[in-house]
Amino acid sequence: MKKPSDKSFGLLFAFVFLVVALWPILKNNSINLIALFSSISLLIISFIKPELLKPFNYLWMKLGLVLGKIVPPIIMFMIFFTVITPIGILLRIFKKDLLCLKFINEDTYWQDRKENVTTMDKQF
Repeated sequence: MKKPSDKSFGLLFAFVFLVVALWPILKNNSINLIALFSSISLLIISFIKPELLKPFNYLWMKLGLVLGKIVPPIIMFMIFFTVITPIGILLRIFKKDLLCLKFINEDTYWQDRKENVTTMDKQF
C-alpha cells in the first residue's frame, strides 16, 4: 500500500486540529488554544520541513493497518448475529426450507422445471 506524502499528512492533521480548536465556538465556549497551536505548528512544518512528520505518518499508517485487521471481523460478527441469526431462527420457527436441504426418501432430488427451455442458442 502506498503511503501518503508527509506534507499531505501534516495538512490533514492541521485541518483536524483546526476543527477541534474551533468546535467549542459552536457552543459559545472559548477556542481550544492547544489544538489551535498544534494546527498552526503542523501547518508550518508541513510547508517548511515535512520530513519531520515521517515517523508520525509511519505510525499513523501502522495504526490504520492494525485497525483494518481488527474492526472488520467485529463488524461482520455484529451483522451476523443481529441480521442473519434472527432470520435463520424465524425460518426454523415457520418451518421454511428455502434451500431444499431436508432429506426426503425419494428416488431422485432433481426438480422438474415449470417452464420449458426450447433452445440453448441464446443463453444471454
